[in-house]
Amino acid sequence: MCRRAGCCLAIAAILLMQLYGRADEPLTPNPSPLRGEGSKVDRFRDPLPKGAALRLGFLRAGSSVPVNIADANLAAFSPDSKYFASVCHNRIHLWDVATGQVVQRFHTAESAFGHVRFTREGKWLLAQEREGQLRGWEVSTGKEVLKSPEGMFPWGITPVSPKGRWVVDGRHEIWDLESGKKVGKFGNISFQWGYVFSPDERYLYVRKYERRDNKNEYDLEQWELPKATLLHVFQNVKVPPSACSADGVIFGNAAVPDPNVINKYTYTIGLFDTVAGKEIMRLPASDVPFDRVALSPDGKRFAAADNGHVLRVFDSATGKVLHSWKYDKDRFRYLAFSPDGQWLGAVGQNGTTKLCNLVTGETRLFTEQVLYMLTSLTFSRDGKQLVTGHSDGSILLWDLATQLVKRQFRFGESPAYSTIGQLGWSADERYLIFQKQHGEFALLDWQSGKELPLSLGKGVDVYGVAGNGRTLVVGPPRMKSMYEHYWAPLKPEQLLLAREEAERRPELKGFRVIMSAPAKEIDKGQLGFLSKGGQRSVPTSCMALSGDGKYALESVSTLAGQPFTGMGTYWSPKGLRVVDTTTGKVMRDFPGDHRGVVFAPDGRSMFQWKEGAKKPVSVALLETRSGRERWRVTLEKAVRNAVFSPCGRWIAAMQHEGDSLFFLDTASGNVAAECRATRDYNGPDPLVFSPDGKLLARMDAGGAVLLWNVPPLRQQDAKVPTAEEIAQAWHHLADDDSAKAYAAILRLSAAPKSALPILRKALLQEADKTRLEKMVADLDSPVFADRQRATKDLEKLGEKARPFLVKALRPDTPLEARRRMEKLLEALADPFATSEGLRQLRAIEVLERIGTADACRVLEQLAQGAPEDPFCLEARWTVERLQRR
Repeated sequence: MCRRAGCCLAIAAILLMQLYGRADEPLTPNPSPLRGEGSKVDRFRDPLPKGAALRLGFLRAGSSVPVNIADANLAAFSPDSKYFASVCHNRIHLWDVATGQVVQRFHTAESAFGHVRFTREGKWLLAQEREGQLRGWEVSTGKEVLKSPEGMFPWGITPVSPKGRWVVDGRHEIWDLESGKKVGKFGNISFQWGYVFSPDERYLYVRKYERRDNKNEYDLEQWELPKATLLHVFQNVKVPPSACSADGVIFGNAAVPDPNVINKYTYTIGLFDTVAGKEIMRLPASDVPFDRVALSPDGKRFAAADNGHVLRVFDSATGKVLHSWKYDKDRFRYLAFSPDGQWLGAVGQNGTTKLCNLVTGETRLFTEQVLYMLTSLTFSRDGKQLVTGHSDGSILLWDLATQLVKRQFRFGESPAYSTIGQLGWSADERYLIFQKQHGEFALLDWQSGKELPLSLGKGVDVYGVAGNGRTLVVGPPRMKSMYEHYWAPLKPEQLLLAREEAERRPELKGFRVIMSAPAKEIDKGQLGFLSKGGQRSVPTSCMALSGDGKYALESVSTLAGQPFTGMGTYWSPKGLRVVDTTTGKVMRDFPGDHRGVVFAPDGRSMFQWKEGAKKPVSVALLETRSGRERWRVTLEKAVRNAVFSPCGRWIAAMQHEGDSLFFLDTASGNVAAECRATRDYNGPDPLVFSPDGKLLARMDAGGAVLLWNVPPLRQQDAKVPTAEEIAQAWHHLADDDSAKAYAAILRLSAAPKSALPILRKALLQEADKTRLEKMVADLDSPVFADRQRATKDLEKLGEKARPFLVKALRPDTPLEARRRMEKLLEALADPFATSEGLRQLRAIEVLERIGTADACRVLEQLAQGAPEDPFCLEARWTVERLQRR
C-alpha cells in the first residue's frame, strides 16, 4: 500500500516538474471552465454554472457551514502577488487581486480543504482534504493534476512548505514534489504543538512538549531539510511558532497563565530569535486571544487577528500598531502577506475574504451577507420575487430584477436551531404562511413585519400547507416526543370548528381545511401495560400534497419496541399511503417501504424513487388512482429529492450523493438535461419551479440561491393522426395497462383537433333513458344471456347508470336481480376502479393537457352536473386548476 501511495505521488510530481520546465511562460489565467460560451455571470460578474440564470445572495467566498480546519493555513498569495487563494469548507476561490474577480473555483463534495499553497513558480495550487488527500490544480486552466491516495496525509498536521516544494506525509516521510521522490524521514517527532518553515524552505521549526519536574515545558527544535537533520534545540520557548522571518526570527501567539488567579489567562504575541536563542519582544498582554499571526516577507511587519473581530498590522521592531480594521460579521482567522509586501489577505471563519492594501490603505471585502442553510423556498405568484427560509430562522424576500433582498425578518431562538420549514401564501399574498422552529405555523404580514398566530381552535394544530391549492392540513396537538404512547385523531366536530375559524379569517379566504385520514391497528397485547385490547388509533401525518390539495401522501406509524429493553416503546414508521382528501378514502398503500414520492401538479401521477445512495436506481411514474406504472426507467445516479414543474412536463431531481441536477421528461422518463449543481449534503434540499415553469431555484454549496434554466419544450409532432389511430387511442384509455393508457393520453393530447370531437361526444352525451331502463329491466330477464349482457352494459356505463339502479332497487325486487343491482352499485362506490371509469378520468386528463378554450368549455359543461357525481367533481377541480394558471 505504501509503495502504491508513493508511486501515485511520484507520478503526479513528475507532472509538476514538467510545469516547472516552462517557467518562462507568463502566468495569465484563462477564463474559468464554468464560463462556457453563452453562459452568464452574476451581479458581481463572477461566472455562473452552465445552465444557471441567476445567483442570489452569493457569498463570494462564504459558506453556510462554519469553518473548522484545526491549524490549517487557508489563505495564500501566488509568488507574483497577482492572485490570492481563499478557502472556506469545501471550496477554494482564486481571486485576481487587480480586478477583485474570481478566476477559478475548486470544489470537493466529499470533504473539506485545509492547507493551501502555491508551488514555487505559481503554476500549481496545492490543498489538503480532511480525508488525508493532497490535491493540486493548474492555476491557468483549473485542471486537476494531483490527487494523492486517501489517508496519506493526516488532517490538520501535515507540514507543507511555503512554496509547496516539501511535504511531510503521515509516516513522517519528506517528499520533494519537484522530483517526486522521498528525500528524508523524521524520527520521533510530533507536529501537533506547532511548526513553521523558514521562508527559504531550508529549515523546519517544531515545538516539542515534555513534562519536567512536574511542569509543562516546550522546546523549539530546528531541523534542516531535506534530510531531516536536527541542528538545534531551543529550550523553554514560551510561544508556539506561527511565522518565521528570513533572518530566523520566530513569531507566535500564546496564552499566559495569570499567577494570581487560577485558570485565568492573558494573551500575547512573542518574538524569538533562533540565532541568539532568546525571546526579543512580547506585546502587552490582552484579555482577547489571537487567532493567527502572519509575517511580511521582509520581516518588518506582522499581522494578527483576535477574537474581537479586529485585524491589526504591527511594526516588528516596536510592536506599534500600523493598521487596524474591524469587521463584526465574521472572525478573521487565516492571514497571508503578498510576496511583494503590498497586500494583506484575510479569510474569516464564515468565509469572508478581505484584501488590505498596506501602501494605500485600500480595503476590499469580498462578501455580501452570511446566508445560513436554505431550508425552504417559494416564488410569488407573479414569479417576480422569491422567498427563502433558512436554518437560522430568517426569511428573505428577493427581488429577481435587482437580485437583492427586498425584505428580511428573523424568527426563532438560536441562529443554529431555528429552521424555517414549509412556506405558503395567503389569498392576496399579503401574508406568508411559514413553519417555525418547533413545527408550529404562523403568518407574516409583509407590510407591517408582524407575526400573527395561525390558530384554528383549541386542540387543533396546523400540520402542513399547499401554497398553490390554498389547502391547510390540521390534526391533534403534535406529540413532543416519539415516546408519547397515547394518541387520538381530531373529532369531526373539531374539524368543523377549524373550518369555520378559517372562513372567519380574511387572510385564509378560499382555503380548504383537511385532516389526515384516521388510521387504526389491532392491539395484539405485545406491549404489556400499554396495551388496551381491540383497535387503537395510530398517528398519521401528511408528508406531501398535490398542487390543489386533493391528494395527500401520508405516513402511518405503529407502536414498536418492548418495555424494559433499553429503548422502551416508541412510535415507528409503518408505511406510506395515498389518500383522496375529498372522501378520506385510502387509494394506495406502500407498507413498510418508505420511498420518495412526489405528486404531479394535477395529482393524477406520482413520481416514485427508492431513497438511498444505491445506484443505479429504478424510478417510476405511477397513476395515482390505479397505482399502476405509467413508465419505469433506470437512472445511473441515485435520487435525493425531486419536484414537478407547474406544467407537469418536467421532473427536476437531485443526485443523492454528488452534484448532478437533472431534468426528466415526464412523457418518457428520459433525462432531457443534466447540470452540475454543487451543494453540501447535510441538510434539506428544497427545489421549487417558478410559476411559469421556466426557472428552477435551489441552494448551492456556498449558501447562495441558484436559479437554473429549464429545458425548452420541444415542438410537438406535426403529423396529423388518422381516424384509426385516434379510435385506437380512445380504446386504450380504458386499458388496465397504465403504460398503454398513458401513451394514449399523450397521443390524444398532441392532436386536439381530432381528439376534441370524440371527447366531447363521450363525456357530454346525455344518457338514453329508454335504453337504460330496458337494461335495468333485463337484469330480471328469464334469459341468462340477456341478464349477463345487461350487467356488462350497465357496468360500462358506470356513473350514468347509478340513478336508474337506485330507482329500480326496491324491497320487492327479485333476488337475483337485486344481487346484480347491489353488486353494480358496490362497484360504483369507487367509479374510477372500473375500466369505463378510468377511461372517463383519463379523458378529463387529456382535456386538461390540451387546455384550449374549446377544451375548457367541455370541462365547464361537465362540471355543471350533479354535485355528488365524482366525474363532475373531477371536472370542477380541473377547471379551477386551469383558471389559476
